[in-house]
Amino acid sequence: MYLKPTAQSESFPNNKRIRVLRRQLELSQLDVALHVGISQSQYSLFEQGYVRFSPEIIQEIDELLNSACCRENNNGQ
Repeated sequence: MYLKPTAQSESFPNNKRIRVLRRQLELSQLDVALHVGISQSQYSLFEQGYVRFSPEIIQEIDELLNSACCRENNNGQ
């Protein structure tokens, strides 16, 4: 079965921005998935635009990435 990306991925590319930031912070998909309580495969589908997450999960991902970003900035000073 072929999955088609959701309209969200085309009109609101949050998933792509999240992927770029996650990679810059050297976090794996598994790191993020475990933090929010989902499987790595579900997270991968989100980054590729095949599924949407609830605002609550997006907020948890955002908090994790912002926290990791702050730690990285503090270590670099």
